[in-house]
Amino acid sequence: MKHTLSNRLIRNVLLAILPILALIVAVVYTIASRELTVQTGQQARLLAGNTALKIQMILKPIADIPRTLASSLSDKELNNSVIRKLLSRGIRLNHDVFGMALGLQTALPGSGTDGYCPYVFRDGETIRFRRLDTPSYRYRQMSWYKKPFEAGRSMWSEPYFDKGGGNVLMSTFSVPVMGPDGNKLGIVTADISLKRLRDVVRSIKILNTGFAVLLSKSGRILVFRDPSVVMKETVFSLAKRRNCPSLAVLGKGMVTGESGEEEISGLDNRERYRVVYQPVPGTGWSVGIFLPERELLAPVRHLTRILLLVSLLGVLLVLGAVAFVARKTTAEIHKLSGVAQVISRGNLDVPVPKGFSTTELSRLADSFRTMQQSLQEHIQDLIQTTAAQERMSKELQIARDIQMGILPKLFPPFPSRHDLDLFAMIEPAREVGGDFYDFYLLDESHFCFVIGDVSGKGVPASLYMAVAKTLLKASAGPGLSPGEILEKVNKTLAEGNNRSMFVTVFMGILDLKTGCVAYANAGHNPPLLLKGDKVALLKSKSGIALGAWPQAEYVTESLVLDDGWGLYCYTDGVNEAFNAHSEIYGMDRMVQIVKQRTGDSAKAIVKQVFEDVKTYAGDIPQSDDITMLTVKWFRLAGSGDTVEERNA
Repeated sequence: MKHTLSNRLIRNVLLAILPILALIVAVVYTIASRELTVQTGQQARLLAGNTALKIQMILKPIADIPRTLASSLSDKELNNSVIRKLLSRGIRLNHDVFGMALGLQTALPGSGTDGYCPYVFRDGETIRFRRLDTPSYRYRQMSWYKKPFEAGRSMWSEPYFDKGGGNVLMSTFSVPVMGPDGNKLGIVTADISLKRLRDVVRSIKILNTGFAVLLSKSGRILVFRDPSVVMKETVFSLAKRRNCPSLAVLGKGMVTGESGEEEISGLDNRERYRVVYQPVPGTGWSVGIFLPERELLAPVRHLTRILLLVSLLGVLLVLGAVAFVARKTTAEIHKLSGVAQVISRGNLDVPVPKGFSTTELSRLADSFRTMQQSLQEHIQDLIQTTAAQERMSKELQIARDIQMGILPKLFPPFPSRHDLDLFAMIEPAREVGGDFYDFYLLDESHFCFVIGDVSGKGVPASLYMAVAKTLLKASAGPGLSPGEILEKVNKTLAEGNNRSMFVTVFMGILDLKTGCVAYANAGHNPPLLLKGDKVALLKSKSGIALGAWPQAEYVTESLVLDDGWGLYCYTDGVNEAFNAHSEIYGMDRMVQIVKQRTGDSAKAIVKQVFEDVKTYAGDIPQSDDITMLTVKWFRLAGSGDTVEERNA
């Protein structure tokens, strides 16, 4: 599309301004987003640190109670009354303590039990007492007892549901109780309900849709936006289930007790998060703050939109001024532009204005007049050429109809016969082609079928095909073998063959009573022998193509078909089809497709191969004619012996 001078000037100004504007917006966006990310990251780190500190301030006083109690129990003579009194006093010291227990490695003297583990816990505003040394609980095997007892040091347990104890989700701080002689007497504990920690973490306000998470030292999710995964999954199983590798990387950093930042994508559809995480001292747990990148950069995007609007308004004002000046100075050029538009719509008689103020515009007007005359002459020539092409196209279509008309197309060709199943098809690569097939009864018991491929394409090949097909049918007759028929036709085609054209042919004559097929091959692709559920390439002593050499000889061979056996004949347009990657269809694929349908009808076999070839080629134009013929023979009841008996 050509532009007026004013439009070109406006376009050039626009092309000069827009890159500068885009660069300014990009620089502002980059700097603003970087600064905002740094500031938000600092705030998130501070928020994560404050959250970790809040959790620590809740947990430390709870941990101090069993430490103090363990120290006092080491100096006292243990009995049920003293222990229960100390536990009750300890739980009342801190409202965040859900329950306390003392598990001894051995039973109290005179208790008559295998162990001793009293448990004091809250039930609303009431303090209740329960014994955990029961056969169903087995407190010495619980992780809150076993791990600190074996390690000989105090620790927080992995969160768990204390079934049979407090019957809530909790975490336990366990402290070993040492005897006067330094031996371990048992474990004293203090429990905190996870609900308390969740309330602390969930109270954090993080933008609009941001959220905080709390992980245990094994990666188990203690607090999360989705309650369905809490205590049921680890951060690693959640990352695998949601196909989010970056979440697994974040989990590794958090469970190792590190502080840092990570970018997460794929957790919630396309939402991206910037995550700041920090460990909770003394617990092995870790807090993570999830900042949605969309909200994080929202102020920058808003600022960018305002900047774009202001910049575009300025560009429009500049363009308006340029357009005013340009159109004022190019008014005469617009006159010629109007003439050009009228000419482009086909009016070649429109008068070209005269009397331009500059020599250049006068010369341009003269060029328009010359162009009008040249276009009128060219259009007249084009009309004549188009008419000739249309006549040629119609003639080619008529030739195609004639060519297709000489090929038999009625299937089944012999509806009253039950000993023969036949189907053939042809798909020329151009309007007309050189492939052909034919079939006919020589007498009541002999059926002749032919398939051929003429060298070349287009009209010459179609004419040569018509001659070859006619000669083959005219030369065939009862008592003549396929080899004799081919030799006769070859001599006729070779006479006066100045263009050195030739045709490959496969001819077969089927004895409908015995299933015996006599055949000869003149340089054509060997057919496939359909033997029940097996497919084999028919071996033949192929001669040269018809029309190439008048003295050529052709050998007649034979085979005997069993009931339901047949031959699949084809031209090279099938096995030499190409796809978009210039890969050839090939014999192996063709054989596999035929093998899958050997038990089907002749029509089904041909149609299946044709559909597979078209699918393989895709949108690639057909390079050669595609022709196929399949014939199957069926032995009628009482018609004779088996193949083995007839071959004996």
